[in-house]
Amino acid sequence: GVNVYNKNHQLMPNGTGLFGDSSSTHSAVIVPFPGSSTLYYIFTVDVIRVFNRIVPTNGLQYSIVDMSLDGGMGDISTKNIQLISKTPEKVVAYKKSGSNDYWVISQNYNSNEFVAFEVTAAGISNTPVISSAGIGNGPDYRTTGQIKISPDGTRLATANVSELEIFDFDEITGKISNPITIPGVNPFGIEFSPDGNLIYIAYMRGVSQLNLKAGSATDIANSRVVLTSANESFGSLQLGPDGKIYAIHGDSIHLPKDTPDRNSPLRRK
Repeated sequence: GVNVYNKNHQLMPNGTGLFGDSSSTHSAVIVPFPGSSTLYYIFTVDVIRVFNRIVPTNGLQYSIVDMSLDGGMGDISTKNIQLISKTPEKVVAYKKSGSNDYWVISQNYNSNEFVAFEVTAAGISNTPVISSAGIGNGPDYRTTGQIKISPDGTRLATANVSELEIFDFDEITGKISNPITIPGVNPFGIEFSPDGNLIYIAYMRGVSQLNLKAGSATDIANSRVVLTSANESFGSLQLGPDGKIYAIHGDSIHLPKDTPDRNSPLRRK
């Protein structure tokens, strides 16, 4: 979310100083410019430092990579254009079914408003779709954790660290509605199964699976299956093009006395 590198792992000439942050949950997401083979949007959100109450200042911004520049190696032609002044650390992109167009969705900070920008060949919509739904975020809580849209475009979910929220999503209108709150699961990372029927949550005690077809919020919570041992921590989750879900694995929480030093190669994953 800060630096942009070319295929040779070198910084692009204008590829520094983007307004994401290395500590942000979703520091950056890349979206192809519809109708172009050389242009790409990079959407960024910055970090919220909860404990010393530093609120976000950069919000949701976009920059444009033009791969026709620098001899085909790419460069930033437009940098740090603000779309929302203050956001939590959440941004997600979704490609519309049967279309080259996208939705890019974030939230207003200290609010329950979702803000959806339509991205088409004409550019980024000037008038975003705003949906008031769910518990909301801020000023100190529910500002971190992942936001995801199901592959079939029917659901959106947010990990709020203290609870999971699941919404209906309309990929035609960009509207978000009908929140279901699952308390007590403490997620940071979330991801949908390829068919959208299951959701996976990652947290300080491992990874669990919930069945979204179970029925009510209580039924969904009771469908929970723990998939990892209790002394493992995990961060972000991501569904890959191969249908597998990849996880960021953290250090063990409860360590035996003879555990090698945390900097030892034996501890590095």
